[in-house]
Amino acid sequence: MQGNSLGEIQHRIIFLCPKYWNEKTPDGYREWLCAIDDSLDGKVEESNYHVPEILKIFEHIKRDVLTPDERTDLIEEYHLEEKLSRKVAKAMLAVGLSEELICKVTELTPAQLQNLPETYDE
Repeated sequence: MQGNSLGEIQHRIIFLCPKYWNEKTPDGYREWLCAIDDSLDGKVEESNYHVPEILKIFEHIKRDVLTPDERTDLIEEYHLEEKLSRKVAKAMLAVGLSEELICKVTELTPAQLQNLPETYDE
C-alpha cells in the first residue's frame, strides 16, 4: 500500500481497479481483482483461483442463461410490480381496508405496510 497520510483519521482509503494491481497489492485483494479482470474479457482460467467464493461465482456465471438485457428487463419489471403493489396498498389503506387483507392481496409484509407512507412517493 502506498500513499500519503492526511493525518485526519486512522483509516486507510484504497482505490481498487482490476486493471492496475501489482506485487504490492495485498493477496486478499489481488485474487479478486484478477478474477474481475478475467471475467471482463470472458476468458477465465479457473485453475488460477483458490478462493472458494470466487470459484462459486464462476460456477454461477456458467449456469446463468440470462443476457445482460434480459437481466435488466427482469429488474425493471420487479420494480414496476413493487411500485404497483405499494400504490394499490396505499389506496386500500385510504378506504379503510384491514392491514391483514391488504397484505394478503398485495403480498407486502406488515412491516412494509407500516413503512408505506414513508417509502411510497406519488
